[in-house]
Amino acid sequence: MNPLVKYSITFITFSILVSCNNKVNKNLEFDANEPSNILEITIKDKNNVTKYKGKELPEFIDTIWYMSLTDSVLIGEVSKLYFLNDTFFIFDKLTKSIIVVNNKGKLVTYLNAQGKGPEEYLAINDFTVNSDSREIVIHDNDSKQLLYYNFKGEFTHRRPLREFYHCFEHISNNVYAFVSYKYTNECSLKLMTDQNKLISPVYEFYKISFNSLKLFQKVQDKVYFFPSYLRFGYSIEKDKITPFVKLVNNKLMDQNYLKKYGVEDFKSFHSKKLDKGIRASSFTQTENYLYYTLAEESKIYYGITNLLDGESKFSDFFPGLGTSNNTFFYNNNTIISWNIPHEKFLETVKKNPENYDPFFSTIEDNLNPFLIFTKLK
Repeated sequence: MNPLVKYSITFITFSILVSCNNKVNKNLEFDANEPSNILEITIKDKNNVTKYKGKELPEFIDTIWYMSLTDSVLIGEVSKLYFLNDTFFIFDKLTKSIIVVNNKGKLVTYLNAQGKGPEEYLAINDFTVNSDSREIVIHDNDSKQLLYYNFKGEFTHRRPLREFYHCFEHISNNVYAFVSYKYTNECSLKLMTDQNKLISPVYEFYKISFNSLKLFQKVQDKVYFFPSYLRFGYSIEKDKITPFVKLVNNKLMDQNYLKKYGVEDFKSFHSKKLDKGIRASSFTQTENYLYYTLAEESKIYYGITNLLDGESKFSDFFPGLGTSNNTFFYNNNTIISWNIPHEKFLETVKKNPENYDPFFSTIEDNLNPFLIFTKLK
């Protein structure tokens, strides 16, 4: 065979393989097909927010109960919480550990494998639970790898990654959603297998900052994506990313808006005196409710929307729900929050027990974390 023909065939074959594995980039906010029946949430501004008063629960909350973790569970800083089949998976950022407890608050597994060994991670950037393979999956950005451990904390295998990622979430089988970003705050979202095979377009978007790992929300077998400062919340299914809720009155913090004011990066954004509008972030979702944090200038408040009838409530505080950054999906219509008591708080409870739930008086000097369960009607 003529060498030139041989090399031409090789090049064409390589080009086909490359084109099959590199989907066309799209703009997350403007290229996504907006469904005609999308739910719109009109956000109230800071001057039209209800002030919560008294001990009576809001009409949309059914009951609140608590679970204190046992003495054997020591947690420094909860960065992420995952729930599956009566088991809680807690990412302790301070100790770089994954702590697994049962529905009684008792320790099941303590996974701390930081090190340079073949079954160890250098750091935990994020984690999730693969419900299909029943494994804990740790994202280690320092070594650009995914490390798999069974629910007993035993190492099973690892997968190398080609890029650095901010966070990720399990979609199904060996497919995950990954978010990456550059220092210019240009971000991308893509669906990919743990063997780096791209199965969706790369969706680009512009974001001011990441305040937590909580961009994804997994509800039963569905995954939702809530990038702060954009108009939409998205549902992710198989290889499709579709808007399912639209935020009205949420100032568009997209690239075009920022460039209009000469904003090029995070630092210049804060130095500019421009209308940053209302920002929504840190979403938590059940099957029927969406709970989120709102910020306007220095004012922080909260919203909760019934996804069935579209009715929304806005308040400076919702009992049992806590800050939405510390709040996660539990099951059905129940949201779970975590809290770590401190000594001054316990002293206040002892002085004025009538102002607090009876649960807090039982904590006494126990500074162990506890979980708050809020069932919504």
